[in-house]
Amino acid sequence: MKMQGRRLFVELTVAIFVTACLGFATSETHKPSRRETTVTFATTTMFKNGTTLPAGNYRMEVSQSSTTSEVKFYKEHNSRVDSQYVPEDLGGGKFMASVPAEVVAQSKKNAATKIESVTRGNAQLVTTIRPVGWDEEIVFGQSGKDRSTAKRN
Repeated sequence: MKMQGRRLFVELTVAIFVTACLGFATSETHKPSRRETTVTFATTTMFKNGTTLPAGNYRMEVSQSSTTSEVKFYKEHNSRVDSQYVPEDLGGGKFMASVPAEVVAQSKKNAATKIESVTRGNAQLVTTIRPVGWDEEIVFGQSGKDRSTAKRN
């Protein structure tokens, strides 16, 4: 009788441990339907569809509800502490533009935020953004996805 009790205890302990491990493993791979980060554009920035944003700090929000994602840009209200930019908590800011894009998976996480662009007149035409810590890149203006909405002042 003692052996059966020990065996049952060991089996239950193993079952709880395995269940807990599986729970942690699946929570790490879950992607939210919306991701956010901050980006800084040093100069006037354009996108292939004609959307233009002035230089500044923006909260970039990427919806991943379908194969074509919508990227929304919100103007960040920044503050300075000892002459160093400190972004406000994500979730605020004035809506500036919405641009269609494609989210492309990468094999490893981005070590730093990188913005790929080409010069067009006095502005930079953004083609790709790779946010720090993400294992995706955001590609703009590909495959005819050239519609956007921009808030008019």
